[in-house]
Amino acid sequence: MARAHVEDLHYRDVPLAEAADGPFAGAPWRVLSRDEETGALTALAELPAGYAVDQRLDRGYELLVLDGGLTLDGEAVGAGRYAYVPTGESARVEAAGPTRALIVIGAPGAGGGERIVVDPESMQWMVRVTEARTDTGFTEPILHVVKILRRDPVSGDVSGFSALPAGMGQVTAEWHDPADEGFMLRGDMIVLGPDGEPAEMVVGTYNWRPENARHLPKYTHTGNLRFFRATGGGFDGTVTVTYVDEPRWPQLLAAYQARFPFFGEQAS
Repeated sequence: MARAHVEDLHYRDVPLAEAADGPFAGAPWRVLSRDEETGALTALAELPAGYAVDQRLDRGYELLVLDGGLTLDGEAVGAGRYAYVPTGESARVEAAGPTRALIVIGAPGAGGGERIVVDPESMQWMVRVTEARTDTGFTEPILHVVKILRRDPVSGDVSGFSALPAGMGQVTAEWHDPADEGFMLRGDMIVLGPDGEPAEMVVGTYNWRPENARHLPKYTHTGNLRFFRATGGGFDGTVTVTYVDEPRWPQLLAAYQARFPFFGEQAS
């Protein structure tokens, strides 16, 4: 069964379980989404100090260390670092101390290219503005601020960071061919959920949007930073996005904005 459309799944709302097999066998983790047909999944692992596993991979995986730190064949991967290990490789992973990491495991045989360990802080942001146009003739500029951490040479899948400045958003809804997923690292965002009702994203919130799933609009009060993935491509000008009007958004947005003062902290 394909993964369900979710916009505001917080990792703490997913039960902690032990990975029965795979590259992180024995690890305590929370599976945020899983493709039951291929076994591809995204999980948040909570590795205890001393956790270690020897991997022989029949599928590639990505990880983003959220806090703590681990080693990959002796190479340190600290908090905020991203790593990718392709299919067919062997690796030893050891947790230097209690460590939380976002882990993305592909389908069998998936995951081309070479192993990498990346410090996103050393990378520059890419900034691009595109135009959204609906069939009613409404237009709005769409701001894209991203760091591309990796693009798979076989599948075209893209992984990276995206940022949205405070007070910005998008008033149109959209859909596109690639499925995409994201995990909120900092900040806030309100979007429309798959049921058409407001869904709030805070630190630790995960989303999965299937291919051609209608999603957004969006708005952030404080600004945000997210880890994202897009299957089959994206951020290279080759993906067609369809934009549509969302008549209810102004009212929903006003209600969200009313909860925040112009200056100072949100009221409790």
